[in-house]
Amino acid sequence: MIKVISQPREDEFTLRTFFKLIDKLEKNSKKFDAFYLWSPSIIDGALDIISSSIKNDLVILAIKDNLTAGNNFNPWNDAQPGLVEYVTNLFEEHKGKKFILLTSLENLESYINYKNVNIISWGGDITNQMIKYKSLPVILEKNLDSNKIFLSLNRNNRTHRIYLISLILGLGLENNGMISCMFSSRPINDLGWKFNTSNILLKDVFIKGNNKMSGNLFDIKDNKKIYENNDNDNFSNYQNVLKKYYYNTFIEIISETSFTESSFLITEKTQNCFYGCNFPIWISSKGTVSYLRNLGFDVFDDIIDHSYDDIDNPIERIYHAINNNILILTDIDLVKQLWIKNQCRFRSNIKFLQNEFYNKLYNQVEKKFNELI
Repeated sequence: MIKVISQPREDEFTLRTFFKLIDKLEKNSKKFDAFYLWSPSIIDGALDIISSSIKNDLVILAIKDNLTAGNNFNPWNDAQPGLVEYVTNLFEEHKGKKFILLTSLENLESYINYKNVNIISWGGDITNQMIKYKSLPVILEKNLDSNKIFLSLNRNNRTHRIYLISLILGLGLENNGMISCMFSSRPINDLGWKFNTSNILLKDVFIKGNNKMSGNLFDIKDNKKIYENNDNDNFSNYQNVLKKYYYNTFIEIISETSFTESSFLITEKTQNCFYGCNFPIWISSKGTVSYLRNLGFDVFDDIIDHSYDDIDNPIERIYHAINNNILILTDIDLVKQLWIKNQCRFRSNIKFLQNEFYNKLYNQVEKKFNELI
């Protein structure tokens, strides 16, 4: 059986990859079942449908998007992200089957470790709307009269974004950047992250900024409902809304979807930063910068201190991501000079993203798939 249960809008890359791999199996006369789904449908019982449909010993399970339900994962309290449990239950029910799990997540092996399950990562939501994004205008001209250094976009209410904005305010950086905050704050003490002896001195900085959040008038006051019909049209959101923010800023503090999880999803937020030609600071899971660097992106290691990427503790990682780069986040003349000097590197990243990136992802997936079959 081959069945597409659900898919997001304009999901060209991963769906095409799925069918290319299935074609290889069919040419090799393999008997198998193959299922493709968008992760939100897991809550609606998609895995129950799959479980009752499995007939063969080889199962290809392709899951698009994230596996953290409810937008938040607390490593102090939670053993694994919410939707991972649904997936592992499927593997438990069919221990006699061999699974090839295609996932949008990197490092999912940290939560799923079964002898009968082989995991292949095929790139995150950064691959969505591939065809449209290849035509997206690149911001290679900036407003050099702007007094804003950085951009920080925070739409959905996620705990790490509350911590990020609290830190920005606690360090007094709010006037240096364009910031959005499309949710109501919650007190740091109610969020469930636990300070320890190595970072307790940082708590006052977060609390100080957190106390300023509710009364703060942020520069960006966009409507939270950025998609019509809930269709995840990030290309149009960039074109119609975000482009002007990139024109007026030079660094982006990228509030990615994943942060506390050991597995992580690279999304359009990272893609937008590359097209917007901003120096990147990732507020994301440990290893995100290393992953992108190894793929072939220039992450500007000589300009941005990415040592935070190796830090396990979420509180310390978010603090050092900002504090270790405090100079470039506060010196407008310095960041403009660096931006002008490095335009060719922004162009190189765009060239890689529009061409080699997709080929490299597919070749990696195909190579591992061929080894497994």
